[in-house]
Amino acid sequence: MRRRTIFTMTTPPFFHPDTRRADLAWTDWDEVRAWLEAQSFCRVAINEDPWPYVVAQTYSFTGEAFVMHFSRSGRLARLIADNPLITIEVDEPRGHMDAIGGAIGYHSVVARCRAQIDDVAIGDGYIARVTAEIVLLSAKRRALPEHTV
Repeated sequence: MRRRTIFTMTTPPFFHPDTRRADLAWTDWDEVRAWLEAQSFCRVAINEDPWPYVVAQTYSFTGEAFVMHFSRSGRLARLIADNPLITIEVDEPRGHMDAIGGAIGYHSVVARCRAQIDDVAIGDGYIARVTAEIVLLSAKRRALPEHTV
């Protein structure tokens, strides 16, 4: 008889599921990690005086960092080179909305990260590969009340 081995992930020290509202906290790291691995779009926020610069970006998730690729000569690369502290937000609406109304909710993760830029050769030039190592990550999920028209 074969034995089945079940692998469980250790909750990383950067995962802090405590949110202002405990009823919204998403506390299962295995679920959060699997969800982040299944997503591909995020928002990156970085300080740019006087307002933050926020941009949508594609990413991959390693379990400890977000990895992104973009123009080496662009605004985001310049800002990260000046200040490697960034915030990454990933969200996803859940459920459905219809003309009559219906339940909808969302999942959301906010990660405070320290970014490192590396040049990656591509063709005759370079692109930026940013590895954003997570310092602090929180997650929540919420069901919103039915929509009324």
